Amino acid sequence: MQHIRRAEADRICQAATFSGGLRLDFDPAREGSVGGMDCETPVLASPVQKVVRRTVVSLQHGRFQACEIIRQQTRNSDPAIERSALLPNIVAPGGRYAFDLISHVGVESYLRGRSLQDIRQELIDRNPRLTFQ
Repeated sequence: MQHIRRAEADRICQAATFSGGLRLDFDPAREGSVGGMDCETPVLASPVQKVVRRTVVSLQHGRFQACEIIRQQTRNSDPAIERSALLPNIVAPGGRYAFDLISHVGVESYLRGRSLQDIRQELIDRNPRLTFQ
């Protein structure tokens, strides 16, 4: 049953993938495994409650699809929700712009006195290219 649930979560995340874009999966069951997020290691995990996906823009990865798998523990009488510990370190809950991008824009505009139009053009010209909609 766990294998079927994991396959379904992977299928949902695959449907969320951008054509030619980057998708990063954030699964609390894999984050706690030895050696990091190893996709080949079988994991005894709580069932998937839902999969939340959103577009995030960061300096490090460019524009990517963040696919967070939310799990619900069923071992206890009081079921607890398991969420990614890594995703909140990259972007605020519900946010679209990563902390590295927000701090870069802040430093460039407030400390270096650059205009937002200049910063935007610099971000569009850099690699990975950032697009804003």
